[in-house]
Amino acid sequence: MNLEEYATHDAIGLGELVAKGDVSSDELVALAREGIEKTNPALNFLVRELEEPVTGEASGAMGGVPFLVKDMLIQAAGIPQTMGSRALAGDIFSAPHSSELFKRFQKAGLTTIGRTATPEFAFNGTTEPVANGPTRNPWNTSVSSGGSSGGSAAAVAAGVVPLAHGNDGGGSLRIPAAACGLVGLKPSRGRTPLGPDYQLPLMGMVSEFAMTRTTRDSAMLLDLVNGPEANSFVPLAKPETPYSESIKRPMAGLRIAIAPMGFKGEKPTQKSLSDEVRRVGTLLSSMGHNVTDISHIPFEPEQFHTANYRFWMSFLARGVYGLAQALGVEPSTDLFETCTLRGAEAGLKVTAPMIEEGIQIMSGICQQMGTFFSDYDAVVLPPYANLALPLGDSNQNHPDWTIEQYYEELFARFNSTSPFNMTGQPAIAVPTGMVEGVPAGVQIAAPVAREDILLNLSAQLEEGTNWTSRRPGIHVANG
Repeated sequence: MNLEEYATHDAIGLGELVAKGDVSSDELVALAREGIEKTNPALNFLVRELEEPVTGEASGAMGGVPFLVKDMLIQAAGIPQTMGSRALAGDIFSAPHSSELFKRFQKAGLTTIGRTATPEFAFNGTTEPVANGPTRNPWNTSVSSGGSSGGSAAAVAAGVVPLAHGNDGGGSLRIPAAACGLVGLKPSRGRTPLGPDYQLPLMGMVSEFAMTRTTRDSAMLLDLVNGPEANSFVPLAKPETPYSESIKRPMAGLRIAIAPMGFKGEKPTQKSLSDEVRRVGTLLSSMGHNVTDISHIPFEPEQFHTANYRFWMSFLARGVYGLAQALGVEPSTDLFETCTLRGAEAGLKVTAPMIEEGIQIMSGICQQMGTFFSDYDAVVLPPYANLALPLGDSNQNHPDWTIEQYYEELFARFNSTSPFNMTGQPAIAVPTGMVEGVPAGVQIAAPVAREDILLNLSAQLEEGTNWTSRRPGIHVANG
């Protein structure tokens, strides 16, 4: 098998070849390493390549398939982690045990060969940490691969691995998936495990999963890793029908709202992205769904941002000051990026009553969104406000920005994803077309625990748009 043939297969396809004995896991790992050598110098998606892969169970459904994990949150025993920060440079931190999700990736058969780039503490919609430099988009290296799972997205889009881990506290799976033309599912709160060390990171707004090139890979992987763990705070039960089975029977007649401008009261969305939402709405209507144009999703942005700001600042304070205490150092811009540090300083001013009020706001927004979704099975909206963010535009290390300026800039650009983190609803980025030479897709959200709807619609759109035939300029199979 050569790289061109390797890149034509998704994870399920590669796993089947390994199971039949047509190719070995060692051969696949060697091809993935060849792909890294070929594409990483141009894209800079990798922060660590493992000399000795962490192998998965050979009997797993994806046995022997090469895999990458993001350098944030998820822990792999003995593998150094930096979280995109200079404070952890030099391999000074390795977790003593693996996260439950990592163990499930291993049980699925995935063989981990490296860690991918993230902005510092995942606090950006692009991946350009001072510690590692910018990760570039395989479709256009002058623009961002998205963030905060931008390293994983670039690697999958370039054909290095068929799927890679990511996490999502404000859009960090969906934003890079949309930017790089991938499927990026943020599962419902509690659908995938976060323990044993975390249960409600960022006040429960974080979900962990992966990005893939095909819908069936996302469905199968979710089958393999979902379900409560022993100490789960949110023990969401497994579905009665496996996702990989449910996508084989196209749902019909779904009540779908299209919201070309995203959430009411947020910053305007670029016309080409709104037009893509409308085009997809027309396509879904032709597939037999009941589509309604609602322009905007009802929303109270001022309240949302009050709570969201407090949760993020508290998260940064815990990360920066907790890490500094553990390392015996003083937080400074020599170790942390300017806006990270200013966010942490702001987090120290967030009081317990302010967090309690934030949780109350969170509850109200969940109620509001639940009421809205009582009339719809899904809503289609843009994945962000503007197409193709140029590298350098969202600078987490900007020396002159206050944390308020940085927060406003960040959430104005990425204005359509984070509300679903607060509500805990599942949402997915689905590639559907190309605009101005880069992927343009849509985001689809559904009621809590209805990942089956999202994956079913993704499968229908995959067939209807044939996105898997597209290949970026930087790709393992290109000459």
